[in-house]
Amino acid sequence: MPVYLNRFLLDHLTSPLSLPAFRVELDPPPSKDEVHPLLALVGREAGGLVRFQNRLIGWEAPRALEGQVRRGKQSYRLVPLGRQALNLRKPEERQALENLYRIRLENILKALAKRHRARVERRGNGLFLWRPENPREEKEGWHLYRGSLYRIHLYPDGEVILEVDVQHRFQPTLHLEEWLQRGYPLPRRVTNAYEDEKEWALLGIEEGKDPRSFLLDGGESLLDYHRKKGRLAEGQDPGRVVWVARGKERERIPHLSVLLKPVITMELLAEVAEVTQEALPALQLEPEERLKDIRRFAEPVLQAFGKRETAKPLEGRAQRLPRPSLLARGKKRVGKVADVLEKGALSPGETRLALLAWEGDGKAKGGLAYLEERLQGVGSASGIKLELKRRFLPRGDNLEMAQVFEELSQEGVGAGLLLTPRLTEGERRELKNTAASHGLALQLLNPFDPGDIYRVNNALLGFLAKAGWLFLRLEGTYPADLVVAYDAGGESLRFGGACFAHLTDGTHLGFSLPAAQGGERMAEEVAWELLRPLLLRYRKAKGQTPGRIFLLRDGKIQKEEFRKVEEELRKRNIPYALFSVRKTGAPRLFSKNGPLGDGLFLRLPEEEGGFLLLSAEGGKGTPRPVKYVLEAGEVDLNLEEAARQLYHLSRIYPGSGYRFPRLPAPLHMVDRMVREVARLGGSHNLRLKEEQLFFL
Repeated sequence: MPVYLNRFLLDHLTSPLSLPAFRVELDPPPSKDEVHPLLALVGREAGGLVRFQNRLIGWEAPRALEGQVRRGKQSYRLVPLGRQALNLRKPEERQALENLYRIRLENILKALAKRHRARVERRGNGLFLWRPENPREEKEGWHLYRGSLYRIHLYPDGEVILEVDVQHRFQPTLHLEEWLQRGYPLPRRVTNAYEDEKEWALLGIEEGKDPRSFLLDGGESLLDYHRKKGRLAEGQDPGRVVWVARGKERERIPHLSVLLKPVITMELLAEVAEVTQEALPALQLEPEERLKDIRRFAEPVLQAFGKRETAKPLEGRAQRLPRPSLLARGKKRVGKVADVLEKGALSPGETRLALLAWEGDGKAKGGLAYLEERLQGVGSASGIKLELKRRFLPRGDNLEMAQVFEELSQEGVGAGLLLTPRLTEGERRELKNTAASHGLALQLLNPFDPGDIYRVNNALLGFLAKAGWLFLRLEGTYPADLVVAYDAGGESLRFGGACFAHLTDGTHLGFSLPAAQGGERMAEEVAWELLRPLLLRYRKAKGQTPGRIFLLRDGKIQKEEFRKVEEELRKRNIPYALFSVRKTGAPRLFSKNGPLGDGLFLRLPEEEGGFLLLSAEGGKGTPRPVKYVLEAGEVDLNLEEAARQLYHLSRIYPGSGYRFPRLPAPLHMVDRMVREVARLGGSHNLRLKEEQLFFL
């Protein structure tokens, strides 16, 4: 199937190249650890230079060969070294050239921004151009802006590619304390609300600590420190003490909630929507409109680079993968997960369940009766009879509530469905944590009307999944016997990651949790500790080791993160393929003829090492493919067959009855799991079985 990509040919280099090079002399001389960061600083200060090994290179010599960095604390002198030869086939040399193109792109965008009263911000390895005075949507807590994102790619054959997309920016209008006072969930990242807007990972709140008496190392209070800096007026409420961190060292630093703003993402707004029941902002653009805007945004940049012809996107050829065959109870074919509520689940789990409401809630009786009728219908379709227990919880009395959960647990109840009015994030967290510590996975459902069939059905599916029910399996054969997804958690989650595994037929094997550790990197021992119990569980279920394993890592794989895993798998002669899965940064696909559809596979250039997979179906807008990069393992693996299995696994996610996620189920589930465990304060309180999907 012919497709357009949101990429444009910017330039074509021929190798070898030679560019002016400079040695940097610094006064006073820096320590060994400071050299590389300082070289980058000097390159920016001098203008148009980037670091290459222990020197700087550029398209041309800068106007001034001397200057200062670090606000005048260090002076530099550039000593010309002649010309540096660069080979496009060598990754380090190609990266230096790509960085030079990125500097040129940034200068072009800044010139455009000046003309249009816009701003340019760095976003990962891209540059984002947006206009602060033109919000698309205004809500309590945030404004929404639309802008354009630009990235540069340089390939070994010399092609320089410009990638352009339409993206959005959420600008917070509340400081963190105001955000939390509204019952909104704790964000993962925050920025300073004052001049430098420095970004931090938010680690948590120091409950019960008064900023006036919270002393820093020098004996000064946290409140006085910020007042002296002019960040707080006399008498202004400082809010609460929170802990933040940034950088590789991840040193915990105390801060004040009124001096921080939340970094707002769609993931965070999805959590807000669970609290407010408001619809998420409409970010979708239909493919024709998005491609038109992309061409419009690309045109002035291409012209600034000397391209005079009309912006023409690059073309590719995608292959449509066969659709999966989904089987419910009795090998009945179904089209979506919600169908099992009528057709019957593949394998029922716990049959002793609880329906819960708050004491004194007179409106709950009718809702509980309806839910009981629906659940008994699902049980009947699945060939079993459910034993449903009704209980009313004492609101505001945590001890009595814990007693109810413990009694239910002693009676063999594995999951509870609570019909409840809207709760704050703190109330939800405390409630779920208390239930989990007594072996009860809890599903929450706000009051509903007869027309809320989709919301009720999704709640029923989540409830039964928490009770260990298996809904569907895949029909057919696939290359991997076991697909294991890893997620190390976000920087702000003080939790060391997790694993989730699915068998070749799409049924899940369960999860694995490690001892706690912080950050987005897993130690190599942790990666193996996560996998080992899943291999033992597989052997117990199948009587043998898996014939092949796919390992999926959410995000980029850090150096040596999977070294121990690879060693152990090779030792046991278990073939494997290790993929890093990039949810962002992949190019978009646009159909040249007719609807795009889903299940599209596009092999990437060899130097990108993988493929694009478009598995989202339906809905509005332009679905974004996911990029899979084969990092290690079987180099001769049939990537199309691997993509087919991963595509089919996106169709059996049990938490959504009507929509399919972009990611294969194990990755989507492990992402949900690390977030939920972090919200609950770690895995040490959980008394739940591996088959209970407590995080849905």
